[in-house]
Amino acid sequence: MRLFITQDTTKRASQEQRLFLSEYLLALPRDTVLSIGETAKIQVTGLRNPCKQLDGIQSGLMRAVLDKDEEGNLIRKSGIMGIVLEGGVIRVDDKIQITLPNRPFAKLERV
Repeated sequence: MRLFITQDTTKRASQEQRLFLSEYLLALPRDTVLSIGETAKIQVTGLRNPCKQLDGIQSGLMRAVLDKDEEGNLIRKSGIMGIVLEGGVIRVDDKIQITLPNRPFAKLERV
């Protein structure tokens, strides 16, 4: 699957489109490699752990990035963490190539 970094000044991505992308990234297995632009490569290592500083940006933001699944397990929706494997320039409209690791896939955990 290819994703794109884009900035459309005529219309913004709908909330549904943003939620799809966020949920897709959060569902990637650990050690997935994101190749962005010509040379940049990032290895996905885990889920970002939100902190209370978010509420300093906007009241209620911390609550907005946390949820619970059907079994009551905490779901973190504040992004992913990764290691830069290869540096490079990332530009608007760059393609993002997703390379999954070998199976069995490991679920992303908080880092």
